[in-house]
Amino acid sequence: RLARRLEISPLSMVVLCILLTLLTACLVASPALAADVRVKGDRLLVDGRPFLLKGIHYSAWLPGTGPAKDHPWPDDAVTERDLEMIRKANANAVLLYDDAPPRVFDQAAGHGLMVLQAFSINWQMIHDEDYFARRSQEILRRVEQVRDRPNLLAWVLGNEVVEWVYEQRGSDFIAGRLERLARAGK
Repeated sequence: RLARRLEISPLSMVVLCILLTLLTACLVASPALAADVRVKGDRLLVDGRPFLLKGIHYSAWLPGTGPAKDHPWPDDAVTERDLEMIRKANANAVLLYDDAPPRVFDQAAGHGLMVLQAFSINWQMIHDEDYFARRSQEILRRVEQVRDRPNLLAWVLGNEVVEWVYEQRGSDFIAGRLERLARAGK
């Protein structure tokens, strides 16, 4: 009913359900340090207060650079300049992929920005046990590095499921893999 009322495609609804599940099940908080993030009804709460997410997908890579080309993450001055512009645009969160150094969490916090930590998954390989085990271990190592950051809003496991993979593997298979990974990161 919700999908029809909001005019969301079935594929988008599956992705939305996975993200909401991960948001509620995968947030790992240290009571002394991390924000208390919860979903209550249809509201996202951070430290007990409603949080309207106004985020930007952030990558500091400049044209011609990037992790696939073995370039180091840009220096602090570039990141600081970018995060300042993001905050001035009235954003309150950034989505970072796992190639961002953990220090970017501190820089984002300095600008009052929450962080959604995203992890890419090669959807074409999700059926391969060896690939999924290796990628899961990489993700879990990163989770350990940033799990107690006070501005961690959520983990995002994978993004933009390729339609043919969804059709070929089905939502139960994909959700099962992601749920298994989410439980391991708890």
